[in-house]
Amino acid sequence: MANLDFEFNATCPIIDGNISSIKNGIEEVFSQMNRAYYDYLAENNETLFERIIDELYKDYFEEYIEEIRETNSKMRDAANSQLLNLANEYEEKIGELKDKIYELEELLQEKEIIINSLEIKQNR
Repeated sequence: MANLDFEFNATCPIIDGNISSIKNGIEEVFSQMNRAYYDYLAENNETLFERIIDELYKDYFEEYIEEIRETNSKMRDAANSQLLNLANEYEEKIGELKDKIYELEELLQEKEIIINSLEIKQNR
């Protein structure tokens, strides 16, 4: 049977990359707001600066990104379910076609028997 997995590159790394872009955007906003304070934090207390960026992300963006991630997962599950349903329908149709072919073969054999019987009668 064919591969039933939804074939699409993993999107969580894409989402994670966008999270990184959001954090870089927050950092850029900070750097533009107060250049001297930004430079001081960046040089003297990098972990505090990273914590501030992480907290801003968590407070204002994370729930939306995680909702996107959850929706993405649900879409993937739905796609996999739909593919499985289609594969099952396909298998059912193949079974029905095989049954019809068998019926046709039986009819052809019956027809052949009748034709042979008629030919035998004609030859007598």
